[in-house]
Amino acid sequence: MLNGRKGAASFGGTNGATGSLVLEPGGSMSANDLVKNFLGRPQNMAAFQKWMGEEFENAPQSKPGSEH
Repeated sequence: MLNGRKGAASFGGTNGATGSLVLEPGGSMSANDLVKNFLGRPQNMAAFQKWMGEEFENAPQSKPGSEH
């Protein structure tokens, strides 16, 4: 689907920043540089690790030997 600019693809609800900063450069830049350009800062794992801790804090624990 085109978004009004000739040849500019609309990526299913993504805004212009996502397309121009992440999708258009694609493999021509490293993933770290794509993320840095999009966020405006270097990436770090602190927020992800915090989310992971909160997300799985109350998850049921598996019992030893109960693996499928």
